[in-house]
Amino acid sequence: MDTIGERLDYIRKEKGKSYQALADLVGDISGDAIRKAIKRNNIKDYYINVLSEKLGINKKWLKTGEGNIYNNETQKYDLLTIEESNILDKLVTTNEEGLLKHKLFSTWFKLKLAEKENQIHREYKLARENNK
Repeated sequence: MDTIGERLDYIRKEKGKSYQALADLVGDISGDAIRKAIKRNNIKDYYINVLSEKLGINKKWLKTGEGNIYNNETQKYDLLTIEESNILDKLVTTNEEGLLKHKLFSTWFKLKLAEKENQIHREYKLARENNK
């Protein structure tokens, strides 16, 4: 990742965010406009400041690629910022036991019933496939 745009797009995908979700965090910009800014590597300092603060991203890393990606490594797995379909994928890659359990339960209770059922069905299907 050589550019701010590439790094911001990486974070967007890592966090499970759409361009519109990033635009909503910044405010006063459309999802299409922020997508174009990222693709053209033409991101205003204001957007960098807001997004780094709201997503917990190290501003120095975002601008230069140097240092840690996250201000606080526990924010890397902030389950409240991950779309429902990616929650358990993120859990599999994490070992932060106590914090992880807290975030899992907090997130689970915020999901709608249909989202919970879909997630359970997905995990059940995956478990059956792995046990064959």
